[in-house]
Amino acid sequence: MTKAKHKSKANLKSKEVRQRLKPQGEPYWMEIDAGLHLGYRKNLDGAVWCVRARAKGKYIKRTIGDTDDHHPADGEIVLSFTQARHAAETFHQAAQAVETPSARRTGYTVTDAVTDYLDWFKLNRKSHESTEQICKRHILDQLGSTPVNSLTTPQIDHWVRNMAQTPPRTPLGKPKPPFAIKTFTGKYTKPKGHKIYSYKKLPYKQWTPEMQRKRKSSVNRILTVLKAALNFAWRNDHTANKDAWSRVKPFENADAPRIAHLSQKQAQDLLKACSDDFRLMARAALMTGCRYGELCNLLVDDFKGDHIHIRISKTGKMRDIPLSDAGIRFFNSLTEGKGRNDFLLTHKDDGEWGRSHQTRPMLEACKKAEIEPTISFHILRHTYATLLLETKKGKPGMSIRDVAALLGDTVATCEKHYGHVIQDALKKEVVRKLPSFEGIN
Repeated sequence: MTKAKHKSKANLKSKEVRQRLKPQGEPYWMEIDAGLHLGYRKNLDGAVWCVRARAKGKYIKRTIGDTDDHHPADGEIVLSFTQARHAAETFHQAAQAVETPSARRTGYTVTDAVTDYLDWFKLNRKSHESTEQICKRHILDQLGSTPVNSLTTPQIDHWVRNMAQTPPRTPLGKPKPPFAIKTFTGKYTKPKGHKIYSYKKLPYKQWTPEMQRKRKSSVNRILTVLKAALNFAWRNDHTANKDAWSRVKPFENADAPRIAHLSQKQAQDLLKACSDDFRLMARAALMTGCRYGELCNLLVDDFKGDHIHIRISKTGKMRDIPLSDAGIRFFNSLTEGKGRNDFLLTHKDDGEWGRSHQTRPMLEACKKAEIEPTISFHILRHTYATLLLETKKGKPGMSIRDVAALLGDTVATCEKHYGHVIQDALKKEVVRKLPSFEGIN
Protein backbone atom coordinates (compact mmCIF):
# COMPACT_ATOMS: atom_id res chain seq x y z
CA MET A 1 0.00 0.00 0.00
CA THR A 2 1.07 3.58 -0.58
CA LYS A 3 2.71 5.08 2.47
CA ALA A 4 2.26 8.66 3.53
CA LYS A 5 5.15 10.94 2.63
CA HIS A 6 6.39 13.29 5.31
CA LYS A 7 8.32 16.21 3.89
CA SER A 8 11.29 17.21 6.04
CA LYS A 9 14.52 19.18 5.64
CA ALA A 10 17.94 17.73 6.34
CA ASN A 11 18.72 17.77 10.04
CA LEU A 12 21.99 19.68 9.93
CA LYS A 13 22.36 19.41 13.71
CA SER A 14 23.38 15.75 13.53
CA LYS A 15 26.83 14.69 12.28
CA GLU A 16 25.47 11.26 11.39
CA VAL A 17 22.75 12.72 9.19
CA ARG A 18 25.18 15.19 7.55
CA GLN A 19 27.57 12.37 6.69
CA ARG A 20 24.78 10.55 4.84
CA LEU A 21 24.04 13.56 2.61
CA LYS A 22 25.30 13.31 -0.96
CA PRO A 23 27.90 15.77 -2.30
CA GLN A 24 26.35 18.49 -4.48
CA GLY A 25 27.10 21.99 -5.74
CA GLU A 26 24.19 23.75 -4.01
CA PRO A 27 24.28 23.74 -0.20
CA TYR A 28 21.66 21.96 1.86
CA TRP A 29 19.81 24.92 3.37
CA MET A 30 18.13 25.06 6.75
CA GLU A 31 15.92 28.06 7.56
CA ILE A 32 16.71 29.46 11.00
CA ASP A 33 14.86 32.78 10.79
CA ALA A 34 12.97 34.96 8.32
CA GLY A 35 15.47 35.91 5.61
CA LEU A 36 18.25 33.80 7.16
CA HIS A 37 19.42 30.29 6.18
CA LEU A 38 22.31 28.15 7.37
CA GLY A 39 23.83 26.01 4.62
CA TYR A 40 25.90 22.82 4.50
CA ARG A 41 27.87 22.46 1.25
CA LYS A 42 29.48 19.08 0.73
CA ASN A 43 31.93 18.01 -1.96
CA LEU A 44 34.25 15.03 -2.39
CA ASP A 45 37.00 16.67 -0.31
CA GLY A 46 34.97 17.81 2.69
CA ALA A 47 32.20 20.16 3.79
CA VAL A 48 31.80 23.80 4.83
CA TRP A 49 29.16 25.92 6.56
CA CYS A 50 27.49 28.71 4.53
CA VAL A 51 25.08 31.51 5.32
CA ARG A 52 22.41 33.06 3.10
CA ALA A 53 21.07 36.29 4.59
CA ARG A 54 18.76 38.99 3.28
CA ALA A 55 20.10 42.53 3.64
CA LYS A 56 20.06 45.72 1.58
CA GLY A 57 17.11 44.35 -0.41
CA LYS A 58 18.90 41.24 -1.67
CA TYR A 59 20.32 37.90 -0.51
CA ILE A 60 24.02 37.65 0.42
CA LYS A 61 25.83 34.29 0.54
CA ARG A 62 29.08 33.65 2.43
CA THR A 63 31.17 30.69 3.55
CA ILE A 64 31.63 30.98 7.32
CA GLY A 65 33.81 28.00 8.25
CA ASP A 66 34.64 24.30 8.02
CA THR A 67 32.36 21.70 9.58
CA ASP A 68 33.34 19.51 12.53
CA ASP A 69 32.47 16.32 10.62
CA HIS A 70 36.05 15.00 10.81
CA HIS A 71 37.89 17.45 13.08
CA PRO A 72 36.99 18.86 16.50
CA ALA A 73 35.49 22.36 16.51
CA ASP A 74 37.77 25.21 17.55
CA GLY A 75 35.21 28.03 17.30
CA GLU A 76 37.22 29.89 14.66
CA ILE A 77 38.04 27.79 11.58
CA VAL A 78 36.20 24.56 12.40
CA LEU A 79 32.66 25.15 13.65
CA SER A 80 30.04 22.95 15.29
CA PHE A 81 26.40 23.36 14.26
CA THR A 82 25.70 25.65 17.23
CA GLN A 83 28.75 27.78 16.49
CA ALA A 84 27.86 27.97 12.77
CA ARG A 85 24.32 29.05 13.61
CA HIS A 86 25.63 31.76 15.95
CA ALA A 87 28.06 32.95 13.24
CA ALA A 88 25.20 33.10 10.70
CA GLU A 89 23.04 35.16 13.06
CA THR A 90 25.96 37.52 13.81
CA PHE A 91 26.60 37.96 10.07
CA HIS A 92 22.92 38.72 9.46
CA GLN A 93 22.81 41.32 12.23
CA ALA A 94 25.96 43.00 10.97
CA ALA A 95 24.64 43.12 7.39
CA GLN A 96 21.36 44.65 8.53
CA ALA A 97 23.09 47.22 10.74
CA VAL A 98 24.77 48.75 7.69
CA GLU A 99 21.38 49.96 6.48
CA THR A 100 20.05 53.15 8.01
CA PRO A 101 16.26 53.62 8.26
CA SER A 102 16.33 56.47 5.73
CA ALA A 103 18.34 54.39 3.26
CA ARG A 104 15.85 51.54 3.55
CA ARG A 105 12.92 53.80 2.81
CA THR A 106 14.58 55.39 -0.21
CA GLY A 107 15.62 52.28 -2.19
CA TYR A 108 13.16 49.72 -0.86
CA THR A 109 11.04 48.47 -3.78
CA VAL A 110 7.81 46.51 -4.08
CA THR A 111 9.92 43.46 -4.97
CA ASP A 112 11.80 43.85 -1.67
CA ALA A 113 8.52 44.19 0.21
CA VAL A 114 7.04 41.09 -1.43
CA THR A 115 10.22 39.04 -0.81
CA ASP A 116 10.30 39.95 2.88
CA TYR A 117 6.58 39.28 3.23
CA LEU A 118 6.88 35.84 1.61
CA ASP A 119 9.78 34.96 3.93
CA TRP A 120 7.53 35.75 6.89
CA PHE A 121 4.51 34.09 5.25
CA LYS A 122 6.36 30.80 4.73
CA LEU A 123 7.02 30.51 8.47
CA ASN A 124 3.60 31.64 9.67
CA ARG A 125 0.95 30.64 7.10
CA LYS A 126 -0.08 27.56 5.12
CA SER A 127 -0.73 28.75 1.53
CA HIS A 128 2.79 29.97 0.73
CA GLU A 129 3.01 28.48 -2.79
CA SER A 130 -0.26 29.95 -4.07
CA THR A 131 0.53 33.36 -2.56
CA GLU A 132 3.99 33.30 -4.14
CA GLN A 133 2.45 32.52 -7.54
CA ILE A 134 0.03 35.44 -7.19
CA CYS A 135 2.98 37.75 -6.52
CA LYS A 136 5.02 36.47 -9.46
CA ARG A 137 2.20 36.52 -12.01
CA HIS A 138 0.40 39.72 -11.10
CA ILE A 139 2.42 42.02 -8.85
CA LEU A 140 6.14 41.89 -9.55
CA ASP A 141 6.04 42.40 -13.34
CA GLN A 142 3.94 45.55 -13.08
CA LEU A 143 4.99 47.11 -9.77
CA GLY A 144 8.13 45.27 -8.68
CA SER A 145 10.71 47.93 -9.57
CA THR A 146 8.72 50.80 -8.00
CA PRO A 147 10.08 52.11 -4.66
CA VAL A 148 7.44 51.60 -1.98
CA ASN A 149 7.82 55.21 -0.92
CA SER A 150 7.00 56.35 -4.49
CA LEU A 151 3.75 54.41 -4.91
CA THR A 152 0.67 56.54 -5.56
CA THR A 153 -3.02 55.82 -5.25
CA PRO A 154 -3.73 56.51 -8.97
CA GLN A 155 -0.90 54.15 -9.96
CA ILE A 156 -2.27 51.26 -7.90
CA ASP A 157 -5.84 52.04 -8.91
CA HIS A 158 -4.86 51.94 -12.62
CA TRP A 159 -3.09 48.59 -12.06
CA VAL A 160 -6.23 47.17 -10.41
CA ARG A 161 -8.63 48.34 -13.13
CA ASN A 162 -6.36 47.17 -15.91
CA MET A 163 -6.22 43.67 -14.37
CA ALA A 164 -10.02 43.60 -14.09
CA GLN A 165 -10.29 43.98 -17.87
CA THR A 166 -7.50 41.52 -18.71
CA PRO A 167 -8.33 37.81 -19.14
CA PRO A 168 -6.86 35.46 -16.53
CA ARG A 169 -4.04 33.32 -17.87
CA THR A 170 -2.80 29.78 -17.42
CA PRO A 171 0.70 29.13 -15.98
CA LEU A 172 1.88 28.92 -19.62
CA GLY A 173 0.63 32.44 -20.30
CA LYS A 174 -2.38 31.54 -22.43
CA PRO A 175 -5.73 33.27 -21.78
CA LYS A 176 -8.20 30.97 -20.07
CA PRO A 177 -11.56 30.04 -21.63
CA PRO A 178 -14.26 31.36 -21.45
CA PHE A 179 -12.20 34.58 -21.50
CA ALA A 180 -10.61 33.31 -24.72
CA ILE A 181 -11.84 31.68 -27.90
CA LYS A 182 -10.30 28.21 -28.18
CA THR A 183 -9.83 26.99 -31.76
CA PHE A 184 -8.42 23.69 -33.03
CA THR A 185 -5.51 24.41 -35.39
CA GLY A 186 -5.77 21.10 -37.24
CA LYS A 187 -2.34 20.08 -35.94
CA TYR A 188 -1.26 17.45 -33.45
CA THR A 189 1.68 17.09 -31.06
CA LYS A 190 4.37 14.51 -31.66
CA PRO A 191 4.67 11.72 -30.68
CA LYS A 192 1.52 11.53 -28.50
CA GLY A 193 -0.86 13.08 -31.02
CA HIS A 194 -2.65 15.58 -28.77
CA LYS A 195 -4.66 18.30 -30.49
CA ILE A 196 -3.05 21.74 -30.69
CA TYR A 197 -5.30 24.73 -30.02
CA SER A 198 -4.92 28.46 -30.49
CA TYR A 199 -6.33 30.96 -28.01
CA LYS A 200 -7.66 34.40 -28.93
CA LYS A 201 -8.62 36.88 -26.21
CA LEU A 202 -12.32 37.61 -25.98
CA PRO A 203 -12.84 41.42 -26.03
CA TYR A 204 -13.94 42.85 -22.69
CA LYS A 205 -17.15 44.18 -24.24
CA GLN A 206 -18.20 40.59 -24.92
CA TRP A 207 -17.68 39.39 -21.35
CA THR A 208 -20.87 38.36 -19.56
CA PRO A 209 -21.77 40.00 -16.22
CA GLU A 210 -20.78 36.76 -14.46
CA MET A 211 -17.36 36.74 -16.18
CA GLN A 212 -16.82 40.35 -15.11
CA ARG A 213 -17.81 39.53 -11.52
CA LYS A 214 -15.45 36.53 -11.36
CA ARG A 215 -12.54 38.56 -12.69
CA LYS A 216 -13.19 41.39 -10.24
CA SER A 217 -13.33 38.86 -7.41
CA SER A 218 -9.92 37.48 -8.45
CA VAL A 219 -8.46 40.99 -8.68
CA ASN A 220 -9.74 41.74 -5.17
CA ARG A 221 -7.78 38.76 -3.85
CA ILE A 222 -4.62 39.91 -5.67
CA LEU A 223 -5.06 43.41 -4.23
CA THR A 224 -5.36 41.89 -0.75
CA VAL A 225 -1.98 40.16 -1.18
CA LEU A 226 -0.32 43.40 -2.35
CA LYS A 227 -1.75 45.34 0.58
CA ALA A 228 -0.60 42.66 3.02
CA ALA A 229 2.98 42.83 1.66
CA LEU A 230 3.04 46.63 1.76
CA ASN A 231 1.55 46.75 5.26
CA PHE A 232 4.25 44.30 6.37
CA ALA A 233 6.87 46.70 4.96
CA TRP A 234 5.22 49.63 6.76
CA ARG A 235 5.16 47.76 10.10
CA ASN A 236 8.89 47.06 9.69
CA ASP A 237 9.70 50.74 9.14
CA HIS A 238 10.53 50.51 5.42
CA THR A 239 8.08 53.31 4.64
CA ALA A 240 6.61 56.05 6.77
CA ASN A 241 3.16 56.21 5.15
CA LYS A 242 0.62 53.67 3.94
CA ASP A 243 -2.05 56.02 2.58
CA ALA A 244 -1.21 55.27 -1.08
CA TRP A 245 -2.58 51.71 -0.97
CA SER A 246 -5.02 52.13 1.92
CA ARG A 247 -7.11 54.49 -0.23
CA VAL A 248 -7.48 51.90 -3.01
CA LYS A 249 -10.77 50.09 -2.48
CA PRO A 250 -11.70 46.62 -3.80
CA PHE A 251 -14.52 46.15 -6.28
CA GLU A 252 -17.94 46.05 -4.65
CA ASN A 253 -20.43 43.20 -5.11
CA ALA A 254 -17.71 40.97 -6.58
CA ASP A 255 -18.09 38.12 -4.12
CA ALA A 256 -19.69 34.98 -5.46
CA PRO A 257 -23.47 34.91 -5.33
CA ARG A 258 -25.38 32.30 -3.36
CA ILE A 259 -23.13 29.27 -2.87
CA ALA A 260 -24.14 26.41 -5.18
CA HIS A 261 -24.92 22.99 -3.75
CA LEU A 262 -26.42 19.70 -4.86
CA SER A 263 -29.73 18.28 -3.81
CA GLN A 264 -29.69 14.81 -2.28
CA LYS A 265 -30.84 13.27 -5.58
CA GLN A 266 -28.22 15.16 -7.57
CA ALA A 267 -25.54 14.00 -5.15
CA GLN A 268 -26.67 10.39 -5.58
CA ASP A 269 -26.71 10.75 -9.38
CA LEU A 270 -23.21 12.20 -9.28
CA LEU A 271 -21.88 9.29 -7.20
CA LYS A 272 -23.36 6.80 -9.67
CA ALA A 273 -21.63 8.61 -12.52
CA CYS A 274 -18.19 8.60 -10.87
CA SER A 275 -15.44 6.14 -11.70
CA ASP A 276 -14.89 3.52 -8.99
CA ASP A 277 -11.89 5.14 -7.26
CA PHE A 278 -13.19 8.70 -7.58
CA ARG A 279 -16.58 7.63 -6.19
CA LEU A 280 -14.86 6.84 -2.89
CA MET A 281 -13.28 10.30 -2.80
CA ALA A 282 -16.56 12.06 -3.63
CA ARG A 283 -18.53 10.03 -1.10
CA ALA A 284 -15.99 10.79 1.61
CA ALA A 285 -16.44 14.51 0.88
CA LEU A 286 -20.24 14.27 1.15
CA MET A 287 -20.01 12.37 4.43
CA THR A 288 -17.46 14.65 6.12
CA GLY A 289 -17.51 18.06 4.42
CA CYS A 290 -13.73 17.85 4.16
CA ARG A 291 -11.71 19.82 1.65
CA TYR A 292 -10.04 17.82 -1.12
CA GLY A 293 -6.57 18.37 0.37
CA GLU A 294 -7.74 17.16 3.79
CA LEU A 295 -9.10 13.96 2.26
CA CYS A 296 -5.85 13.35 0.35
CA ASN A 297 -3.91 13.45 3.63
CA LEU A 298 -6.17 11.09 5.59
CA LEU A 299 -4.41 8.02 6.97
CA VAL A 300 -5.98 4.81 8.21
CA ASP A 301 -4.97 5.89 11.71
CA ASP A 302 -7.11 9.04 11.33
CA PHE A 303 -10.28 6.91 11.32
CA LYS A 304 -11.16 6.64 15.02
CA GLY A 305 -14.13 4.27 14.84
CA ASP A 306 -16.93 6.83 15.09
CA HIS A 307 -15.20 9.94 13.79
CA ILE A 308 -12.49 11.21 11.46
CA HIS A 309 -9.54 13.16 12.90
CA ILE A 310 -8.22 15.93 10.65
CA ARG A 311 -4.51 16.47 11.32
CA ILE A 312 -3.64 18.68 8.34
CA SER A 313 -6.03 21.45 7.33
CA LYS A 314 -6.01 24.71 5.39
CA THR A 315 -6.29 26.71 8.61
CA GLY A 316 -3.65 24.67 10.45
CA LYS A 317 -6.17 23.65 13.13
CA MET A 318 -6.99 20.02 13.92
CA ARG A 319 -10.61 18.92 14.35
CA ASP A 320 -12.76 15.81 14.75
CA ILE A 321 -15.73 15.07 12.48
CA PRO A 322 -18.42 12.67 13.79
CA LEU A 323 -19.70 10.07 11.34
CA SER A 324 -23.17 8.71 10.68
CA ASP A 325 -23.74 4.95 10.88
CA ALA A 326 -23.38 4.77 7.09
CA GLY A 327 -20.21 6.85 7.34
CA ILE A 328 -18.70 4.48 9.91
CA ARG A 329 -19.39 1.48 7.65
CA PHE A 330 -17.97 3.32 4.64
CA PHE A 331 -14.71 4.38 6.27
CA ASN A 332 -14.33 1.00 7.96
CA SER A 333 -14.45 -0.61 4.49
CA LEU A 334 -11.64 1.70 3.32
CA THR A 335 -9.29 0.37 6.02
CA GLU A 336 -9.46 -3.28 4.93
CA GLY A 337 -6.03 -4.69 4.08
CA LYS A 338 -4.21 -1.46 4.94
CA GLY A 339 -1.72 -0.50 7.60
CA ARG A 340 -2.31 2.35 10.03
CA ASN A 341 0.08 4.67 8.11
CA ASP A 342 -1.43 3.96 4.68
CA PHE A 343 -3.62 6.52 2.94
CA LEU A 344 -7.35 5.90 3.32
CA LEU A 345 -8.16 7.11 -0.20
CA THR A 346 -6.05 6.08 -3.19
CA HIS A 347 -6.33 5.66 -6.96
CA LYS A 348 -7.38 2.24 -8.23
CA ASP A 349 -3.67 1.39 -8.68
CA ASP A 350 -2.96 2.39 -5.04
CA GLY A 351 -1.44 5.68 -6.20
CA GLU A 352 -1.80 8.88 -4.18
CA TRP A 353 -4.40 11.51 -4.95
CA GLY A 354 -2.47 14.67 -5.74
CA ARG A 355 -3.07 18.30 -6.53
CA SER A 356 -5.76 18.83 -9.22
CA HIS A 357 -6.20 15.07 -9.74
CA GLN A 358 -9.88 15.55 -8.90
CA THR A 359 -10.61 18.10 -11.65
CA ARG A 360 -11.02 15.85 -14.69
CA PRO A 361 -12.94 13.01 -12.92
CA MET A 362 -15.32 15.62 -11.44
CA LEU A 363 -15.95 17.17 -14.85
CA GLU A 364 -16.62 13.78 -16.44
CA ALA A 365 -18.99 12.75 -13.63
CA CYS A 366 -20.97 16.01 -13.92
CA LYS A 367 -21.41 15.55 -17.67
CA LYS A 368 -22.50 11.93 -17.23
CA ALA A 369 -24.95 12.86 -14.43
CA GLU A 370 -26.23 15.82 -16.53
CA ILE A 371 -25.41 18.38 -13.85
CA GLU A 372 -25.45 21.82 -15.50
CA PRO A 373 -23.48 23.94 -15.04
CA THR A 374 -20.70 21.62 -14.00
CA ILE A 375 -19.45 22.07 -10.44
CA SER A 376 -16.09 21.87 -8.73
CA PHE A 377 -15.20 19.28 -6.10
CA HIS A 378 -15.47 21.97 -3.40
CA ILE A 379 -19.23 22.16 -3.97
CA LEU A 380 -19.50 18.76 -2.25
CA ARG A 381 -18.34 20.51 0.93
CA HIS A 382 -21.07 23.14 0.48
CA THR A 383 -23.61 20.35 -0.14
CA TYR A 384 -22.64 18.70 3.17
CA ALA A 385 -23.09 21.98 5.07
CA THR A 386 -26.36 22.88 3.34
CA LEU A 387 -27.96 19.47 3.98
CA LEU A 388 -27.10 19.78 7.69
CA LEU A 389 -28.54 23.31 7.94
CA GLU A 390 -31.76 22.74 6.01
CA THR A 391 -35.10 22.16 7.72
CA LYS A 392 -36.40 18.66 6.90
CA LYS A 393 -39.95 17.42 7.50
CA GLY A 394 -40.62 20.27 9.88
CA LYS A 395 -37.50 19.61 11.94
CA PRO A 396 -34.95 22.45 12.12
CA GLY A 397 -31.42 21.80 10.90
CA MET A 398 -28.20 22.10 12.85
CA SER A 399 -27.06 25.46 14.23
CA ILE A 400 -24.62 27.52 12.18
CA ARG A 401 -22.15 27.33 15.07
CA ASP A 402 -22.14 23.51 15.04
CA VAL A 403 -21.73 23.37 11.27
CA ALA A 404 -18.84 25.86 11.47
CA ALA A 405 -17.10 23.58 13.98
CA LEU A 406 -17.52 20.57 11.68
CA LEU A 407 -16.14 22.48 8.69
CA GLY A 408 -13.27 24.05 10.60
CA ASP A 409 -14.52 27.51 9.59
CA THR A 410 -15.47 30.56 11.63
CA VAL A 411 -19.12 31.31 12.31
CA ALA A 412 -18.74 34.57 10.35
CA THR A 413 -17.54 32.67 7.27
CA CYS A 414 -20.42 30.20 7.48
CA GLU A 415 -22.95 32.99 7.90
CA LYS A 416 -21.54 34.61 4.78
CA HIS A 417 -21.74 31.39 2.75
CA TYR A 418 -24.88 29.78 4.14
CA GLY A 419 -26.91 32.66 5.55
CA HIS A 420 -29.51 32.17 2.82
CA VAL A 421 -30.12 28.59 3.99
CA ILE A 422 -30.84 29.80 7.51
CA GLN A 423 -33.16 32.52 6.23
CA ASP A 424 -35.07 30.02 4.10
CA ALA A 425 -35.43 27.71 7.11
CA LEU A 426 -36.65 30.56 9.33
CA LYS A 427 -39.19 31.60 6.71
CA LYS A 428 -40.61 28.06 6.60
CA GLU A 429 -40.83 27.98 10.40
CA VAL A 430 -42.64 31.34 10.51
CA VAL A 431 -45.14 30.22 7.87
CA ARG A 432 -45.70 26.90 9.67
CA LYS A 433 -46.04 28.20 13.24
CA LEU A 434 -47.40 31.75 13.17
CA PRO A 435 -51.25 32.10 13.24
CA SER A 436 -52.89 34.10 10.42
CA PHE A 437 -55.08 36.24 12.74
CA GLU A 438 -57.55 36.48 9.86
CA GLY A 439 -61.34 36.68 10.30
CA ILE A 440 -61.14 39.17 13.17
CA ASN A 441 -63.14 42.41 12.58
